[in-house]
Amino acid sequence: MNEGVPTERMHLLPAGHKQPYSKARLMNENFIPIQAILFSRELYEKYGGFHEELSALEDWNLWVRYAQGGDFIYVPKVTSVYRTPWDLTEQNQRQKQLDAAYDGVSAKNIADISKFANLERHED
Repeated sequence: MNEGVPTERMHLLPAGHKQPYSKARLMNENFIPIQAILFSRELYEKYGGFHEELSALEDWNLWVRYAQGGDFIYVPKVTSVYRTPWDLTEQNQRQKQLDAAYDGVSAKNIADISKFANLERHED
């Protein structure tokens, strides 16, 4: 590693993260950082954890499933900081991976919601 050469970039909270929660927006957009949600154990027990077959956007899929248990509450306070690579080439490679995974995870989100809706109908 080159001494004195930065390897990570810290970011301020993007404007997209400073908006009230919207279930409709969550269905179409991965706008909630992975470390930003506190949830009850009941959500985990009902909707499961991360899908291990997902290598990207697994947090988005998790939030979509947990949102089926009720609305999240936006708290306008920064409680953690995340870092991204300093190198723009590495940043772009990561973004390409996320972009490539988006349609597949979006389809999985819809399938998961349908599965849970069907289970709840059968429980009634």
